[in-house]
Formats: sequence, C-alpha cells, structure tokens
Amino acid sequence: MIAVVLGITYGAIVGLVSNWLLFRRIERNRRHGLDPLHQVGSIFLWRYLMDAVLLFLFAIVVRQPLAIVASAVSLTVAVKISLLRAYVRKGGRLE
Repeated sequence: MIAVVLGITYGAIVGLVSNWLLFRRIERNRRHGLDPLHQVGSIFLWRYLMDAVLLFLFAIVVRQPLAIVASAVSLTVAVKISLLRAYVRKGGRLE
C-alpha cells in the first residue's frame, strides 16, 4: 500500500516537473525565434524519453507491479492536467 502511494506521488511529481521543463524550453525557443514544428516535436520526444527512463528507474527501485502502474497512470494524469491548465491559461487557444 505504501508503495502504491509512493508511486502516485512519484508519478505526479515527475509529470508536473517534466511539463514545467517542457514549457520552459518551448518559451526559450520562442524567445530565440526557434519555433518550427520540429523543434517542439524534439522537445516532446525528449520529455517522453525522460519520463520513460524515470519510470524505469522507479521500477528498478520499487519492484512492485501495482506501484509501477500507479506511477505511470499518475504521471499521465499529471501531464494531461498540466497541459489542460496551459491551454486554459492561453484562453482556450491552440498555438
């Protein structure tokens, strides 16, 4: 039970931090005039790879399937909430 709570907490923190880093990188690219689609795509690719590596490391440490699943689901939900918050903050406009 403790491992599942730890997994949920870990997934939420990793999801929110990875999206925070993603948004910072996108904003930095915009300030430097680097806003083509492949730049944003490469940033998302790195974020997904980072998430996968961090989940793998969590799986090595915890070794409990329910905790790993809870962490992955929590990470996914945290990322989606963060993206929705950014979408609403921009007035519901996609850029």
